[in-house]
Amino acid sequence: MGKGVADEFAGKAEMERWRHHFRGTLVMGLLLALAASSAAQEAPQGGEKPPGPQFTPGTEVKVDFQDIMSEIVVYVPSDYIAQQAYPVILAFPGQDGKLTTWPFRQLTKGKGFIIIGFDYIGAHAGEQTASVEKRQREFIERSISRVAESLNVNKRIVFLGGFGQGANATFHFGTDMIGRLTGLIMLGGGRNWADRTRTASGSGGKKIFIGVGAQDGVHVGSAKNAAEIFHRAGAHVTMEIWPGVAHNIDFTNTKLGDWLAQFSPHKSIKNQLEKAQNAEKRGELGLAYSLYSQLAQMSNTDETSLAAAEAAKALEAKAQEQFDEAERSRQAKDYPQAASILSTIAGKFKGSKLGNMAEERLLKLREQPEAKVAVERAEAETAADDLEKRAQAAERAGDYAEAISLYQQYLDKFPQGDRREFITKYLAALKSSDVVREQMAGKECEKLLKLARSYIKAGLPDKARPYLNKIIEKHGTTRWANEARTLLRQIK
Repeated sequence: MGKGVADEFAGKAEMERWRHHFRGTLVMGLLLALAASSAAQEAPQGGEKPPGPQFTPGTEVKVDFQDIMSEIVVYVPSDYIAQQAYPVILAFPGQDGKLTTWPFRQLTKGKGFIIIGFDYIGAHAGEQTASVEKRQREFIERSISRVAESLNVNKRIVFLGGFGQGANATFHFGTDMIGRLTGLIMLGGGRNWADRTRTASGSGGKKIFIGVGAQDGVHVGSAKNAAEIFHRAGAHVTMEIWPGVAHNIDFTNTKLGDWLAQFSPHKSIKNQLEKAQNAEKRGELGLAYSLYSQLAQMSNTDETSLAAAEAAKALEAKAQEQFDEAERSRQAKDYPQAASILSTIAGKFKGSKLGNMAEERLLKLREQPEAKVAVERAEAETAADDLEKRAQAAERAGDYAEAISLYQQYLDKFPQGDRREFITKYLAALKSSDVVREQMAGKECEKLLKLARSYIKAGLPDKARPYLNKIIEKHGTTRWANEARTLLRQIK
């Protein structure tokens, strides 16, 4: 038998198994319905609800959907903490149709992902396949929503996957639901004969992982076919062919685990730790302390959370030393020094618990008549320093317009500022810089050109001319002036 014929034969056989499964569950559905009816009659009266499923990290639990006579199995990752949202892997079963979280629980080592295993929806008497498939998609959505009632689900990161027939079902339903999903995971299968006319339109940019054993017969062709279809559609396809493996998974291959790791919440936790560390380096201690504190509350065992907790304690200790120094100054009636220290803490730790504590102590210090003037001066100096630092940061970033605006605000708000004379001279030098003048001119010209083009597009060239002439008058030797001259010639 030729390879093409074998593929077609296997595809037809699988399609028949699907039909048999969809329709063969009808009798069982009726029996379950009778059982459910009987159970309902024996249920406790008075509106009492039976206890819901208990979700415990590192365990699986089944959840019933009695109205459609179906259920799902949910695996809660062993590292689950309620404060962190977890991505989801929706797992189709294999040919036997048994609920399972295999192989995804094993591939993720039981961490980082909520895994939902579900069954195929059975057909009603005389129901068309399209209707059954619609109910299957609705069941998948309901499964996510139901689990999200009890667990912290990251609904923005959802994968659909399966092995063997589950992989083929993933292709079939995944191509319909791709807009809702982050991506698909097809193992030991892919696009079979039954879906030979189905495309992967709309999957551009989606994440697709396909793995198959090199000795897996017709499934190798199905997997390669799926990879080709998604690649042509613009998806990000990763494909692994496992040498010496038949219809199974090579659990020694780490590629899928590494691929999934990029979506794990641990990556976002580490990113947040890095964000906190960078904020601390920039001197934004309030932001750093808040981020460290949030991470520390997530877990008592996670390494990243423990590192964040230590960093938060270090900042607290640093702030406490300054609080103690401020208190000693207050008791010695050195109010200017006390106010200066508290104002510095309030500025550095702005937006955090420690910054708020400093603000509260400044308010109390202000209540003392002899300290009021010192507090006001200290607060003004801190605000002036903050404004100057923001201007310097804008200048380093190359945003000279923002830097000039902030330096000018310093001069306007703090006429008695200690650095007024220096900033006045520095601002004048900054404005006269060729680089700065070119940037400022560019921003002004771009704005004027945008207005002129809008009037030209609206058929009002006379209203555009004043803006174009202004560019030529003020910045006649620049490229923007040349562009303005070209537009003037076009509208004459």
